[in-house]
Amino acid sequence: MEPKVSIVIVTWNGENDLRKTLSSLRGLDYPNYDITVVDNGSADNTCEIVRGEFPEVRLIPLETNAGRPKGLNIGTAQTDGKYVLHLDNDVNIIDPRFLTTLVKAMEEDESIGACGPTVYDEGTNRIQATGGMIDMKRAKGSYHPWTRKDDTGELTEPIECDYIVGCAALFRRSAMDAVGHYDPRYVVYWDDSDICIMMKELGMRVVSLPAAKISHKIGSSAGARSAFAYFHCAKNRIIFMRKHGKPAYWPGFILNLLIQPWPGDSKRRRLKFWRRIYPSMLKAIWWNIMDSIKSSDSTGGQSG
Repeated sequence: MEPKVSIVIVTWNGENDLRKTLSSLRGLDYPNYDITVVDNGSADNTCEIVRGEFPEVRLIPLETNAGRPKGLNIGTAQTDGKYVLHLDNDVNIIDPRFLTTLVKAMEEDESIGACGPTVYDEGTNRIQATGGMIDMKRAKGSYHPWTRKDDTGELTEPIECDYIVGCAALFRRSAMDAVGHYDPRYVVYWDDSDICIMMKELGMRVVSLPAAKISHKIGSSAGARSAFAYFHCAKNRIIFMRKHGKPAYWPGFILNLLIQPWPGDSKRRRLKFWRRIYPSMLKAIWWNIMDSIKSSDSTGGQSG
């Protein structure tokens, strides 16, 4: 019998995307899995669709939006698989052996705490993500060089990386238990990087497997970034640095944060949207100051 995999999906007002994702999961060739959907207080017909069209899926409806990491923690706690597959609500299974490939790698190497597939832009041969690396001195993530390029078949070997993108990540449950699962303070962004780095700090490996394939809905353009997005990106980079950065890294990190609040933003964009960017950054810095004080008080002087 193959080891059980618990698939957990957090969703919020994404009924059409979720329907497509759940339908595609029915095509998996893996024989032993269950699916849990955590609904973060959606105002659309998500719950009705899951109950009516996907009776095999366990639904956990929350009254309010708890955020992605906390929602995943809630869903994971109510499952019992040896492995836990976390999926976004807008992915599509394009390879029936996707899950089989990931589990096989984990079963053959117990040092792997997390692994993930090659992620393609939906409906294309263009690689969206293959796992990424993190500049720990700047709290800046970067993808593999093949990212944003068409797949020519040259990417075949497993890739050692710092993190697996959260849209599709398979975790060993014992590894998640060892690091204490997701930090709910992240809400959105950097939660996937944080949990993978915590595993690596305990000596576990994080691997991207080109042989496993999945597609992910192409996101909105960079021009649609909101004050909400800038706030959480800056806030979470600071949280990440508080947890994993060395004291010597802080001067360079703060300078980089001020110069480039969202990694990848151009100078022209920063000038154009400064009313959106820099108030959000100041809010993020203040949030971390208050959180650090709160953490210090609750741990008797130790923050993080």
